[in-house]
Amino acid sequence: MKKRLLSVLVVLVLLLTASLTVEAIPVNGGVVAETSQDLTPSEKYKKVQFKNIKQTIKSKKIKNKDYEYKIIKKSGGGGVTAKIKGIAKSYISVSSAGGVTVKKKTAKGTYKIKIFVETKGGYEAARTEMIIRVK
Repeated sequence: MKKRLLSVLVVLVLLLTASLTVEAIPVNGGVVAETSQDLTPSEKYKKVQFKNIKQTIKSKKIKNKDYEYKIIKKSGGGGVTAKIKGIAKSYISVSSAGGVTVKKKTAKGTYKIKIFVETKGGYEAARTEMIIRVK
């Protein structure tokens, strides 16, 4: 009788703990992301695809006009934010769609920018560092 009761309790505990749980975790100052550890493989989030992370620009290209390019290949529409420090703030800007603008007459040098992408459209939140060299 005790073994049967114990086995029924074990089965009951297993049934109660086997439910699918998805937790909300605040990331990047309030952006909400869901954990994908308990999801099936077909439900897991895709990774954001970056492009042109390391970019070298010749100064003659930015002598008379701004130089623009995209850094996000696929992101599901998540907003892009950038952390630009120092003198680079006056020369480089990043739009929420992932467009980078290097302003004309930017001084020669190497600029590092931290890029953050929010969770949206089945894609994970992501972060990377971008390097722009002006020669």
